[in-house]
Amino acid sequence: MELEKPIKNSYQMKYTVIIASILMASCNHQPTSEQLLKNDESRHDIMQLISNDHAMAGEMINYLANSDASADLMKSNCDFMKSEKAGKMVKKDTALQNMMISNIFFMLNSDSTLCDKTCNRISQIPQIDSLLKNKRSTARK
Repeated sequence: MELEKPIKNSYQMKYTVIIASILMASCNHQPTSEQLLKNDESRHDIMQLISNDHAMAGEMINYLANSDASADLMKSNCDFMKSEKAGKMVKKDTALQNMMISNIFFMLNSDSTLCDKTCNRISQIPQIDSLLKNKRSTARK
């Protein structure tokens, strides 16, 4: 009978340790990023957090620029850049203006076909064509 108590206590101890381990493991469970993004509310919160933080927004733009899915999306859906909201955003943000212009000039300088297409398109828009001609003529004086 004296042997039964230590054996019984050792079984109780083993069960206690197993149950405690299971409880600790279940308490420390963190949802995966996929689980977080499946939830509409948490996905919205994450998107808001990223879009309201300059560093994270820049990082997200880099991820989007290097993703095949995003590249296809940007090719097929340029409606935002044609919208009034995008125009207002560009007008307000001089840093964005400078970045866009720098990127355009970089692309035009590195791709002669794109440069030719752009020049042809500009010449077809009388307002822009005359504006650029006026700027060139005043710059020469």
